[in-house]
Order: sequence, then C-alpha cells, then structure tokens
Amino acid sequence: GLRHAMDVAPGATSLVIRTSQDYRYDNFLSMLQFQCGDLWASVFPIDFIYLPCPRVGIINFVNHELCWMCFDMITQRMQMGTIRIIKVQQAMYQGLQANLAVYYAKAGRRGLERKNAPKVFLEGQELPLRQALKSFVAPELIQHFRAAF
Repeated sequence: GLRHAMDVAPGATSLVIRTSQDYRYDNFLSMLQFQCGDLWASVFPIDFIYLPCPRVGIINFVNHELCWMCFDMITQRMQMGTIRIIKVQQAMYQGLQANLAVYYAKAGRRGLERKNAPKVFLEGQELPLRQALKSFVAPELIQHFRAAF
C-alpha cells in the first residue's frame, strides 16, 4: 500500500477517523479491532482515544508503524466499500501528550468528568484521566495550548 504513504507523515501516530454512524467508545474500539485485527496481534495498539462527537474518533497509536498499518487497512476497506468509515486522516495534534494537553487546555478540570472525556490506555489497561495527565503531560504544555486557544 505505498500509494497512501504520503497521507501520513513519517513518525505520525495520531489519526482522525470519521464514521457514517454514531459510536460510543466501546463500539468504536470493537469496530476498529474488527476492521484492523492484525494490529491487536501482539500489543494493545492504542494509548489514547477521544470521541469529540459520536461520528469522530481521534486515536493515538503506540508507534508509527501501527498508525500507518491502520491507516492503510482502513483506506483499502473504504475503497472496497466494506466499512462504515468515511474519512481517515492524520490528526492535527500528534502523540499522547499533545492530544491530552489540548483536551485539558480546552475543557479544563470539568472536562475530566465528561461522559465523552478521552480514554487513555497503558498496555491495554485504562488509566484514570487525572492520573494520565499527571503522568504524561508537562504543565508547560497545557499552558502552551491554553495560550494558543
């Protein structure tokens, strides 16, 4: 699938996926697992997922290879018309830290309690959002994004 390689920059790990139907977190992850099963072969491939609305998912993969494989598989299935995904592209923010920091900078402390707040995984185990922010995000990064919005 070299033909799509240009659509995901070298080193990119985060994708935005738009779907033609509404999803909740559990359904979205099952759908992704069903469509890109190979990614789950040896590791839990993602460490961040955020559904800002029921038809948009922002996902960060634990490495670039997995991100690229997912992009490639989804693109091929979209061409075959066998998937409820209508668009897949590189996300605006890349990596677990940046995506977490952007969410917190925009949503604030109240955002931690939201039903659709992002989910963070460490080797497949879901981490409480507060703990993930403390562990992975430098306060300076949050300040940086706050200033930007």
